[in-house]
Amino acid sequence: MIGKGTVAILSGRFLFLVITGIQAIFIPYLLGPVNMGYYSYWMSVFLILSTILGLGAFPVLSRYLPELKIKKKHAIVPLVTKLVIIKIPVLVISLLAGYLLWRSQWSAYMLIISGAAVFSLLLMEEAIFYSFRKMTFYALIPLTRILLRLFFIIIFFYFFQARGILPAISLSVVITFVLFLFFLLPLFPQGKGMLDRPFRQYLSFGLWLYMGTVPSVMITWMVIILSQLLINELTLIGYLGLGIQIFISSYLLVSSIPQSILPALVEFHLFSDDRISLSLGTSWKYTNLLLFP
Repeated sequence: MIGKGTVAILSGRFLFLVITGIQAIFIPYLLGPVNMGYYSYWMSVFLILSTILGLGAFPVLSRYLPELKIKKKHAIVPLVTKLVIIKIPVLVISLLAGYLLWRSQWSAYMLIISGAAVFSLLLMEEAIFYSFRKMTFYALIPLTRILLRLFFIIIFFYFFQARGILPAISLSVVITFVLFLFFLLPLFPQGKGMLDRPFRQYLSFGLWLYMGTVPSVMITWMVIILSQLLINELTLIGYLGLGIQIFISSYLLVSSIPQSILPALVEFHLFSDDRISLSLGTSWKYTNLLLFP
């Protein structure tokens, strides 16, 4: 099971890297230097907002769902529901902040924050598939999203020019979310239940990681936004954003092996299974073999 999951994630991430490389060649050629800068700028805003709206849901789900599906299945649905509900006040605050900062580009901001809100839910879908060890679906989600984004950018840019870029970004996320929702719902147990502990105990785990993730993502992508403010040269901004995307895609490929074993490690820990040390050692060995070339 672990081996199949590793192969699924590694294959998906490798294809993701290949498609990212194709985008690196094709999208700048299609959009041109100025529109490429426009695309990179709003993608940076999109990724920052997605992280802020995430509220640490991915680590909470990946940490607790492998345990809950074995011990307390009735707590899965209320946990997921509460993680969705707490996004609402953060979304409202983000809308108010966006109105102050992007008032002159309000329609563009609304498109981006709508896509970012759905993307934060899409990451929860990924976390649920990951926690249930449905690694094929977990690997297919980012692959589907990036393929749809490439497709819609080609179509929308052809018909609407620069005005079609932002709808393409958001629509690709929405369609991916709806598509995989049909495969996700059967994983949930039937009937309603209650959490086995206060929700804040679940949330606190994710918030500690969230407090580290948000500054990290903002430091990475604020470079693009600040470059727009200070340099105001969309050509340079476009290729700077493209370089960062390629770097992050390469990192995701290298991290695939240790990531694939985490749900199994939680289960091994619950059952005091001695395969936990073997899994860690194997992951370390093959991660280094992948990293070396």
